[in-house]
This record gives sequence, structure tokens and C-alpha cells, in this order.
Amino acid sequence: MRPTLRDIELIDAIEALPTEAFTDDVFRLVRDGRHPTDCWHPKGRWDDGEFDVLYTSTSAEGATAEVGYHLSQQPFVPDFISYRMFRIPVDGIQVVNLLDRSLLGSLGVDLATWGKSEYVSRGDEYVRSQEIAAVATFHEREGLLVPSARSSEANLVILTQECVDNHCGEPEDFGLVDF
Repeated sequence: MRPTLRDIELIDAIEALPTEAFTDDVFRLVRDGRHPTDCWHPKGRWDDGEFDVLYTSTSAEGATAEVGYHLSQQPFVPDFISYRMFRIPVDGIQVVNLLDRSLLGSLGVDLATWGKSEYVSRGDEYVRSQEIAAVATFHEREGLLVPSARSSEANLVILTQECVDNHCGEPEDFGLVDF
């Protein structure tokens, strides 16, 4: 799904946005045994399944809220699945800062539905943010600093494995998290 690459207004808007260097620690909660800096394409809010991303939060609480929400929407969570929290240092990644919700609105994100869709229909809510990320990736942006739909924390979405490899340091294991 790449219809946005023909959306000239969106392309122009994304290209006009400045990038800024992001250097700080981020947090990621992953299934135990999975490497915390391996990108994937889960068809989330900021990826349409066509490219790999790394979803992180600027706080451990934010990372827990994100995963906790998704687990709470499952009919049951098997007790043999465990999750591990990691802190990942990030150095100098160039991001498009989309924390201003009015900016998201001007890019076509429906803020009235932000984080409110039923779990099974959340894909409908994600369409515009996925288009924004697709354009940003195509135009070689390294990451997006975005508001979380699950907490007051910010999320850093790193848009390619190459950017992760170039800007992320060695993860620090904070241990298992109970839900």
C-alpha cells in the first residue's frame, strides 16, 4: 500500500518539515528472547507492513502502556509468554518531530479517533499515520517523534534497520515485566 507516494500535498508537507537530532535513551518492551533492536513490520500505527520499523518510547512507563494495551485486547494472554524491558541509547538520529497534535491534524490525522478505535478496526484509524510514515521513509527520514496513543509519553519510531544500526547503542536489559 503506497498510495501516498502520489499524494503531492502530503509529500510537500513532509519534505517541508525540518528534522532535528534526537539523542537520548528510549525504552522497548519485547517478548523474552527477541532482540530489542530488531526492526519488523507489524502493521502498526506508523507502518503499513511494507517497511520495517522499531517502535520505542521515551520512558519505560510509555513502553509498558503500549504493550499492555495490545495485550489487554487479546482474548487471553498465555502465561508462558514473558516480556523484557530494555533501555536503548540513541545518538543523533534525525527525526521529524510530530509531537504537536495540531501539526498531525494539518497532515490529515483524525485526532478525534486518535487511540479510540475498537481494537479490531484500529487499521482504519492508522491509515493516515501509515501514509505519513511511508512518505517519510521514502524521502529518507530516519525517524518520527510522535505522541503515544496509550500514554502521555512520546514515542520514537525509527524507520529502518539501517538507522537503528547507525544510531542505537547497546541495549541495557532491565529484566522481565509482569502484566
